[in-house]
Amino acid sequence: MQSRPDPTAFWIGVLFGGMAVGTICGLLPFFLARKRRRDSLAVAALVSCVLSGLILGVILALPVALVFTVVIVTMGPTQRSTGFPPVYPTQRANGATADLIVILS
Repeated sequence: MQSRPDPTAFWIGVLFGGMAVGTICGLLPFFLARKRRRDSLAVAALVSCVLSGLILGVILALPVALVFTVVIVTMGPTQRSTGFPPVYPTQRANGATADLIVILS
């Protein structure tokens, strides 16, 4: 009589394999976005690739990675801000100037 393999070990292998495939596929858009200073897009690409790797493996993770790579390349790099809001001079009624601080959220 032959014993059946443990299905728990199979599903653990499927989960780790999907995560590994998704991570490997997501590294290209992740590092490309980080190089172009688009940190939030880098994290979104990596998380999306890992999740798609869990769902369908390389069949879904690779196209997701390619779409993110094309989006990142077409967007180009972003300008890093100094962390301070921009200051615009304004003219008062009496002729004096004041600084108007605009806070962008």
